Amino acid sequence: MYEYFLAALAFGLSAGLQPGPLTVIILHQTLTRGLPAGLRACLAPLVTDGPIILVTTLALPHLESLAGFTTFLNLAGGLYLLVIARSMFFSSVHPVHVAAAPLTGSLGTAIRINLLNPNPYLFWFTVGGGTILRGSHAQAVVFIATAITTLIATKMGVALLASRCQPLLSDRIHQRVMRFLAASLALFGLLAMARAFPA
Repeated sequence: MYEYFLAALAFGLSAGLQPGPLTVIILHQTLTRGLPAGLRACLAPLVTDGPIILVTTLALPHLESLAGFTTFLNLAGGLYLLVIARSMFFSSVHPVHVAAAPLTGSLGTAIRINLLNPNPYLFWFTVGGGTILRGSHAQAVVFIATAITTLIATKMGVALLASRCQPLLSDRIHQRVMRFLAASLALFGLLAMARAFPA
């Protein structure tokens, strides 16, 4: 049992600290809409990973290749990231307005990005799925619960750190940070689309 717990802890921490589209959205939501919006965005894996794990456990024993599926996800996800990046780049939301900013979009945007991100699928269809199928029901539950909880907790730590740094940002620096986040998201989108057409 400890083996599954420690493995899930390691996977959750590494995924939580890894730069990616979800981390960018969490930072953007935290710095523009406040900490509550950033924390909401952190909950996306709680919604998205459950269905992915269910599909994994049902399909993995009969699956021969993920190539076509990942190609579609890379194209669709990359295009969606470019759309979000463009919106972020030209956004005029400023941290002084966070009290009035709606929170409903933060979780929804994060969920859509995570559903179109190939990385959760690749993890659960390979290392994660193999671990689940290899263990008992109790071990699988421990592994899934620990991995997702650790991932969300790590992302929340990132949001809290960003929230603490927010008062230090002047208007000019804040704008530059937003542009940098938008450019980073656009880069992730371009890389995802490029992976759909390997050389």
